[in-house]
Amino acid sequence: MEYHEQSLEMYRKIHAPDKQHPDIAGAPSHVGTVYVELRKLDKALEKHEQSLAMEKSIHGPKSPHPDVAVSLSHIGSVYLRLRIIDKALEKHDQSLEMYRAFHGPNKQHPDVASLLSHIGTDYVELGKLDKALENFERGLEIEQVIHGPNKPHHDIAASLCNIGSVYEGMGKLDEALEKHKQSLNMELAIHGTNTSHPDIAISLNHIGSVYEGLGKLDKALERHKQCLAMYRSIHGSDKLDPAVASSLNNLEVCTKKWVNWMRRCRSIKRAWK
Repeated sequence: MEYHEQSLEMYRKIHAPDKQHPDIAGAPSHVGTVYVELRKLDKALEKHEQSLAMEKSIHGPKSPHPDVAVSLSHIGSVYLRLRIIDKALEKHDQSLEMYRAFHGPNKQHPDVASLLSHIGTDYVELGKLDKALENFERGLEIEQVIHGPNKPHHDIAASLCNIGSVYEGMGKLDEALEKHKQSLNMELAIHGTNTSHPDIAISLNHIGSVYEGLGKLDKALERHKQCLAMYRSIHGSDKLDPAVASSLNNLEVCTKKWVNWMRRCRSIKRAWK
């Protein structure tokens, strides 16, 4: 934070304190990003809005420019963290519209794919899963055009995971399982089959939850155990970590379901004797 503030002060001295300049406009955005990491979201919003106002002054209020689009996206993401979802969606929509105006409406570009993912997340938070699925799938299509349909890439893996989670929320568990498996296979191809990585652990957890929903408790337990082992490998077996705690909880819930299922099976067998 200190260095970003020093940078902003120096840029103001170089360009004059009241001059609208891209260097000065970008500096508050960097500070805003730090405030997000510090969870000071009101401060983050203030800084990103300062950047946006300056960028509009430089490039024109209605002129498409990537810097303006980035600031709109940052503001939308802060609103999402603040749980002001309607505002988040509004800013992300504006950012997407600007990127499309800048790159061309039919250009397959990572910026457009990224914004579609943000908008999909906004719709998930609003409970509009059909709209979320639509945006995640459009983003995935663009990513597959950019990177190749079968080439392992983190963006594609993340989109597959998002789509799987939406299907899970819709109760379409077979479709959810298919997408989460595709995401897992891609993450393994990216990071290596013997590598412990948070993205792999996340996919294992999702697959475990879907198997649980399908009543395939043996498979669910297997995936939850693999997920826990990976998180412990990443964070350390004795370290207190939210991901490890969550994985332990998931494993406990699934184990209880499995135990109850086994008891019911034994009761049925005894009844038939």
